[in-house]
Amino acid sequence: MFKHILVPLDGSRESEKAVPIAASLAKVFTARMTLMAVVEATQAPETAGSQARVPTPEEQAAADEARRQADEARQGYAAYLREIESRLKNAGASVSSQVRQGRPAEEIERVARDRGSVLIVMLSRRDPSLARGILGSVTDRVLRTGTVPVLVAHPETSLTSDGWGARHILAPLDLSQISSRAVPVAVSLAKAFNAELRFLRVTPQVLYPALAVGLPYPANVQLGGALRDEAMRSLEAVIEEARKEGVAATGDAATGSPASVIIQVADGLPDCLIVMSTHGLGGLQRMVLGSVTDKVVRGTGRAVLVIPPREP
Repeated sequence: MFKHILVPLDGSRESEKAVPIAASLAKVFTARMTLMAVVEATQAPETAGSQARVPTPEEQAAADEARRQADEARQGYAAYLREIESRLKNAGASVSSQVRQGRPAEEIERVARDRGSVLIVMLSRRDPSLARGILGSVTDRVLRTGTVPVLVAHPETSLTSDGWGARHILAPLDLSQISSRAVPVAVSLAKAFNAELRFLRVTPQVLYPALAVGLPYPANVQLGGALRDEAMRSLEAVIEEARKEGVAATGDAATGSPASVIIQVADGLPDCLIVMSTHGLGGLQRMVLGSVTDKVVRGTGRAVLVIPPREP
């Protein structure tokens, strides 16, 4: 399924937590790994009209200093990546590394597009606040604009002495065409890790005032039960298909806030990997309203594999 695992690093110990997760995935899928770092591009002197304005001595000195710092950063990143690459090769991994210059999210996406069947593995801080949506982060921008799957890990994602593995795969579905793209990925991961696969459908619960619908309040509870039964029936086909692949698959359904329910269910499953798709909302709509996938990525401490709405 995944022939190449791309691991962007920023030089921090925190970001390196993505490495053992990527190495475990590379091992089960016999995939190559690429470690990468990005040096922010230096800005050129301002231009006037169609020709570049001759910089002042102060501007030229600042530009020279910026280039010097960028060169030092490239050399530092290259040595840093080589050291991690050496450790991985000693452990039997097929791995290479590269340093790019430019805008980090764009360079990550560019490298990912150059390789087929790629999975990006990145670290992100757990942060349910709007601040991250407004300010953005490299991981957030890759998720929002990317066209390849991204596995987002968190500092609290559990590791073992053997690296990382998933004992449970949780696949939330809304049974749309976009959501269904997560099914074969979830099944493949469950087979690769010999993990239990649980499909989950959450129906948002809307409580209407009793007088507005002409029913007593307890009818809301009965309606929730009926919705849950319908949701369970809708999962029967995907559960059966997964079982035909030799996967221990089950289903569950609930009513409530989808993101909150998904996080709660995942918290109850040891070593759980959440696999879900995104509808690709962007800009102000996503920042203000959010998406279920976005809220789960921000609010859970579990690793989340996000399937994009479109192919690269």
